Amino acid sequence: MSLEELQQFSATIEQDVFEVLTLEGSVAARNHIGGTAPNQVRAAAQRAREALAALKAGA
Repeated sequence: MSLEELQQFSATIEQDVFEVLTLEGSVAARNHIGGTAPNQVRAAAQRAREALAALKAGA
């Protein structure tokens, strides 16, 4: 979509919107538990490692 088309939704939309409307920007924007932001994926992987270690220690 062009900037003009996007501004039909909101006059506050500026050229910088295109920095977010990328694959990387979209993924990074999901920065919440269970989200796709890289730091959230790393945190989920760490939680999984810890859960597996706890299971292994209890076996």
